[in-house]
Formats: sequence, structure tokens, C-alpha cells
Amino acid sequence: MRNDVLKQVNRIEIAKWIAESQRPFSIVEDDGFKNLMKTRHPEYYIPSRYTVARDVKEVFKKIRKQLVKMLQVGQRHKADK
Repeated sequence: MRNDVLKQVNRIEIAKWIAESQRPFSIVEDDGFKNLMKTRHPEYYIPSRYTVARDVKEVFKKIRKQLVKMLQVGQRHKADK
């Protein structure tokens, strides 16, 4: 179970890094990137570029939902004044 959680956390962090740094999804297939990731953790899971693209979209959807909720709360608060 712990490995599954760690794998999911790693996928999310890679997706966030790629999105924030505006890197191409294919960077996860770069030999230098793979070597860097595996240097300290040989068992490190590196997702495919297709998985990363899907993960970036999912992270975006979650953040968008959070922002909508925040804006709705702000609008309600403003209307109460």
C-alpha cells in the first residue's frame, strides 16, 4: 500500500513540476531525467508522457474546482455585507 501512495504522490509532483515549469510531457522519457530520478531511488516509478498529460489535466481540474469554491464563498461573503 505504501508504494502505491508514494507512486501517486510522485506522479502528482511530476505533473505539477511539468505544468509549473512549462516542460514538455515527453521530458519524462529523456534519459537524463530518468537517470536523475533513479540516482537516489532505483525503484522510482517514472510515468509515461501520456500518464503525465492525464495527471496534469486532473490536477488542473481539482485546482479549478477549488478556485470556483473559493470565489463562490467570496461572492457570498461580499453579498452578506
